[in-house]
Amino acid sequence: MHGNLDQTGEYSGIFRRVPASPPHPRHHTQSPMTHSPKLTISDSEADQKTLLGQIDEACDLMDEIYMDGYYPKMKVTRSWSEHNPVIEGEFAKPAVYRWYLKRELAKLVRAGAEVTISPSR
Repeated sequence: MHGNLDQTGEYSGIFRRVPASPPHPRHHTQSPMTHSPKLTISDSEADQKTLLGQIDEACDLMDEIYMDGYYPKMKVTRSWSEHNPVIEGEFAKPAVYRWYLKRELAKLVRAGAEVTISPSR
């Protein structure tokens, strides 16, 4: 080990104790969501700026849902898929995936998919 525990319980040397991360938003004592926000993006003909703005709005909503103590649920309807036209799932900590979501959602919507964001459990 590259450090020693001193009398205060702190490590000296290379390793330092990191403060605990805040509790999961689900454990907040705030009241539950009183509304059910939902956002759908489906305009594959939108210009680049409009589309990216809609995707940013969707990502913001996922962050808001998560911070309110719920998991954001994403439903993607792909009319071109014969065997699996609807895919859906939930995200924990959607901000971590934001860069990826922005890139992939733009591709899906441009191809004609419909993306819906809503709160889940």
